[in-house]
Amino acid sequence: MSERIYVGIKAAQRDAQGEKVRNRIITNLGFGTISSIRTVALYAVSQTLSNQNLAALASGPLCDPIVQDYTLNQSFYNAFDWMVEVMFKPGVTDNIGRTAREAAAIVLQTGLNEGFSVSTGTQYFFWGALARKQVDRIAAEILANELIQSARVYSCEEWLAVHTGRFALPLVA
Repeated sequence: MSERIYVGIKAAQRDAQGEKVRNRIITNLGFGTISSIRTVALYAVSQTLSNQNLAALASGPLCDPIVQDYTLNQSFYNAFDWMVEVMFKPGVTDNIGRTAREAAAIVLQTGLNEGFSVSTGTQYFFWGALARKQVDRIAAEILANELIQSARVYSCEEWLAVHTGRFALPLVA
C-alpha cells in the first residue's frame, strides 16, 4: 500500500483550475448544476514512510504554504457530492512524479528503497446536483485522456468508506 500526500488550495483561496474545469463542463456538456469544483494534487509514494518524513516532503518541495495546505494519508475534503481521481496508467511517463521522486531523495537523503517511486494524479471534488452517469461522462470526456490516464469516480460515502479507516489525522472540512 502506498502512502499518499494530498496538496490543495487553501479554502479561502480561489481554485482557478477547478473554476476552469467547471466552466468547461458547463460549456461543453451543459451540466450547469455544479456549484463548485476543487482540485487536489495527489502524490502516491511507493514506500512506507514515517509521518515526519511525509510531512517534510509535503511541506517542502510539494506544497506552497502561502496558498496551499496538505494532508497525509487522509482525504483533503470530507464533505462533497462526487470525487473523480485521475492518475497515469502504469508505464506512462509521469514527469511530475519523477521530479517529486528526485525531490524526496534530496529532502530525505536516506532510507529510500531502490525501487522508490512517486506517482501523481489529480482529484476533482464536485459540489452540486449530478447523477453518477453525468460524473462518469465528465471523467471520460473532460478530465481524463483514456489512452494514458485512468479515472475513478466516487460518491462522498464511497470515498470516505474506503479512505478514512487508515487515516490518523482529522479530516479537513
